[in-house]
Amino acid sequence: MIVGAPSAIADPGKNAAIADFLCRIKKSQAWRESIWKPGQKVMLQPSVYMKALS
Repeated sequence: MIVGAPSAIADPGKNAAIADFLCRIKKSQAWRESIWKPGQKVMLQPSVYMKALS
C-alpha cells in the first residue's frame, strides 16, 4: 500500500509527481516480470534497468 498526504494529493504539481512515480513503479515491475524466469539468477547492470524505464 502506498499512502500520500491529502495535502500532497490536492496539490496539482505534487499529484502529478506522485502519479509519475507510481507509473514508473508499475512499468519497472511489469518489465521485471516479463524477463524473469523461475530459478533464474541474473544481475543486471543499472544502465540496462534505467534504459528500460525510460
